[in-house]
Amino acid sequence: MSFAVVTFLDGTNSVSEVPVCWLRGKTKCWWPKYKNISSLIGAQAKPDEANPNWTIYDVVINHYCATFEEAREKARHIDSTSSSEGETSAKPRKKNAKAHDDYITDYSDVEALSPMPTLIESRNLNLTELLALEEDAGIAPVTSNVQQIQENIFQCCSYKIDVMMDMLTSLKLQVDILLTRDSKTGGCKASFSEIEGIISLMPIKNTETLTTVENMLTPETCPAITRYFQNIGGRDAKEHIIRMLRQTYTNEFGIHCSFYGMRGNINISRLSLTNVMKDAVQEKFSIDDTQWIRQSKQRYIREMNK
Repeated sequence: MSFAVVTFLDGTNSVSEVPVCWLRGKTKCWWPKYKNISSLIGAQAKPDEANPNWTIYDVVINHYCATFEEAREKARHIDSTSSSEGETSAKPRKKNAKAHDDYITDYSDVEALSPMPTLIESRNLNLTELLALEEDAGIAPVTSNVQQIQENIFQCCSYKIDVMMDMLTSLKLQVDILLTRDSKTGGCKASFSEIEGIISLMPIKNTETLTTVENMLTPETCPAITRYFQNIGGRDAKEHIIRMLRQTYTNEFGIHCSFYGMRGNINISRLSLTNVMKDAVQEKFSIDDTQWIRQSKQRYIREMNK
């Protein structure tokens, strides 16, 4: 049993529920001089016998109880019975003038509070058990909420970064085109309208647009498009390649593509556009780099479900 109901033999005959750990034998009980005694009782806090705020009293043990609620109910029943029979003139235990009652709030205030939760005998619970208890109590797991917030923040930041990168890429391209036009070294001889026309068709949405872009990639326009892809950038070559592919193809069109033309899909590796990307990143595409094309369908489904 975790709790007991006792009557204090200090002239007031006040009744209270107490943790069993406050008892000393069958005739003594410790009592603290604090305002939050109800919390100490519910938490079964052990008495600090060396602390002057704890005093030991003579008591009579009326009942032993398994839960705090059961002990409180029995204590209230004894109070009401004693009052109705006129056996004592003492007021409810929360109003007594003795030291162990001066620091307790009014009993009616205590009754207005929410019921104390049933205490768990063993507090050494792992994360899985704690989450199970939260689900039983109808409480949303904190870890789930935190993870959701983190995912939302990450998605928002990623979107903002992509938008800013696209804006910077466009600005850099304009500067490169202007510098190329005024260059005295020859370089790219393509007109601004030709280069802008290619970029305006991206990301490519269908086969017809892809054919148009391929036809527009000439020795004159390729250097400018290469610089366009170079300016897209990335933390490493893999991220650079993914950014270029995202800028070049839509998720819907990517479903019909394959890097090596498997299953009758469009062979991306043979396109002039792919060669321009390789020149921009100055590396060959690995199998891992082509995963972006394979995952186009998954991204398209998520895009349509938003």
